[in-house]
Amino acid sequence: MFKAILVDDEVHALKTLRWELEQHCPEVEVLASYSRAEEALAGIPEYAPDLLFLDIEMPRMSGFDLIARLPPIQANIIFITAYDKYAIQAFRVNAINYFLKPFDGQELRPTLDRLRQARDERDPLPDWSERMASLKAKLTRIAIPQLEGLTMLRPDEILYGMSEGAYTKIVLADRSLLMSRHIKVLEQLLAGQPFFRIHKSYLINLDHLQGFYKSEGGYVQMSNGTQLPVARRKKAELLALFSAE
Repeated sequence: MFKAILVDDEVHALKTLRWELEQHCPEVEVLASYSRAEEALAGIPEYAPDLLFLDIEMPRMSGFDLIARLPPIQANIIFITAYDKYAIQAFRVNAINYFLKPFDGQELRPTLDRLRQARDERDPLPDWSERMASLKAKLTRIAIPQLEGLTMLRPDEILYGMSEGAYTKIVLADRSLLMSRHIKVLEQLLAGQPFFRIHKSYLINLDHLQGFYKSEGGYVQMSNGTQLPVARRKKAELLALFSAE
């Protein structure tokens, strides 16, 4: 199997590409697709794909800009674009193929066959996902995706996270920053750390919790003095964390 990420600012083009791969390249597993290059920049390193399908002309960040800003990855880059004028530039960034829209999944077959043969012939390498998991286990910081890049934080720096639609405001003792992902992603990044989801909109650091109060429906006070509401269904679970039993 080849793990793939798709990036195209046109949603219908993403759907068409996914359909073509499903019909003609069943050995390609699509892990995620992005219509915004900024989100792809944060998501691609997390997935460590084998194949990266990229459009070139996208608003705010082109496919070439995206590649330039990515950390080192082992993905094979395949450009799918409506323009033929970028072909030379594409191969200068080591793309393995360049297709013009409309894309036909059957065109990809020879490329996949070559990749499979090359993978079978070379000495087996350690599984990339296992290597990444081993490295992540040793890290003391987490990477917070933002529109302009990544910010590295120690979990103990974070007081709480607050949902702002598809984004999350992360509050520290001396500043705040905006994470370009949903609060669920922050909760996943902090799994195993002393954080608790007190409300659909709030994720708090229990080490910065100063008190719980029953008035006004129930709320907590954080170390910076901020008061945050606790969802009714979360109260018992929160209090149980500090129970003597």
